[in-house]
Amino acid sequence: DPLALVWTAINTLLIGAVFPVTVLPGWMQQVSRVLPNTHALTGLREGMLHHASLASQSGEIFSVLVFCAITVPLGIITFRLGFERARSQGTLAQF
Repeated sequence: DPLALVWTAINTLLIGAVFPVTVLPGWMQQVSRVLPNTHALTGLREGMLHHASLASQSGEIFSVLVFCAITVPLGIITFRLGFERARSQGTLAQF
């Protein structure tokens, strides 16, 4: 799937998986701040490389929890709406 490949490459660049986000241009750093993987990866990197404590990583942990608090209910609602629509149209058994 070419779109998944492009998204994976862009996401890998923006979350700092290859190199830290701080070396990116300013506008790309702003975009990376809205991706939850950036915060999770930053927290993991600080913990493993610099032996950072959980207390010092509370900002990153809080950011990931906020993303979870928003996206999990949104995903459940979206799934439920899609399931109800498919059930009302009778298309659940087609695929």
